[in-house]
Amino acid sequence: MQLVRYLFTVIIAAVLLAAAITWVTNSGLRRSGVDFYGKMNAASKAANQTNLILVGSSRVLKHLDPAIIDSATGLNSYNYGLNSGTIKTWYNIINYALIFQKNVKAVVLNIDYNMFDIARDPYKDAYYYPFEKDAAGILMNDSGTVRLVHNAKVFDISLYDDYAKYAAIDGWLRAGRIAQGAYKGYYPNRQLNNFEDIADAGRVKKDILVSEAGVKLLTDCIELCKKNNVKLILVMAPYFNRYFPGKYFENFGTIVNNVKEIARQNNIPFFDYTGMGLANDQQYFYNVNHLNSSGAAVYSRAVADSIKSYLKNGN
Repeated sequence: MQLVRYLFTVIIAAVLLAAAITWVTNSGLRRSGVDFYGKMNAASKAANQTNLILVGSSRVLKHLDPAIIDSATGLNSYNYGLNSGTIKTWYNIINYALIFQKNVKAVVLNIDYNMFDIARDPYKDAYYYPFEKDAAGILMNDSGTVRLVHNAKVFDISLYDDYAKYAAIDGWLRAGRIAQGAYKGYYPNRQLNNFEDIADAGRVKKDILVSEAGVKLLTDCIELCKKNNVKLILVMAPYFNRYFPGKYFENFGTIVNNVKEIARQNNIPFFDYTGMGLANDQQYFYNVNHLNSSGAAVYSRAVADSIKSYLKNGN
């Protein structure tokens, strides 16, 4: 009997400890101002009163400067760009932000070459655990034991990876910290360039992976914006045309044309900047598929002009 009481006490103590650590971790993540958690916390901060949401991969994070866009359009934008995400992450962020940002007029979504391969999305379900109770409709994939553990609401600490645990500690120690040089979610490449010596010939090109579920999520983004009476604007950032994407991918053009057809069918504007002048000038690029801060300034002004024209004239 004494052994049973001892085991019962140990089990209860372990559950309480797990619950306490989970609470501390989740609270720390909600205090973070950087990376994924910083973007989610910014989205849920109603005081931001954002009316233009910028969403996409590093080609939003490092390319679209809210200071330039706000100055040109008179809007209050926020950059929700995240490295290496896919359309699944962008759908979740748009959905989450629209719950809290009640003044949004438009969403700018960057079309990326690898955004429809949702199986490779780095932002797994555990990233959303502190936030999912705030928003219906966040896309989650976990099931079985993982889902049961999460539903218990006391053992999330066992599901978080080291990155999340570090972010939680950072959130407690440096609440609201932003990365040096960042502004409203924008984080530019301030180095002039970091080009590798790329041979003009001999590169083996491959197909970009695309899933039907990923393509459907683009349509879901369109419907989500329509439901919230928000205009969706699709953009495609410039690449350094000498190398990218022609020397890397076989089916890039097919993917872009498919997106353009979806946009046409839904009467959604698609501004394709891959042919703009700076795409042929290496001085504006950090590497073959990212602009440096000088290039980002030129590109941001071009996007701002397109947004302003579209919202004013509808074309």
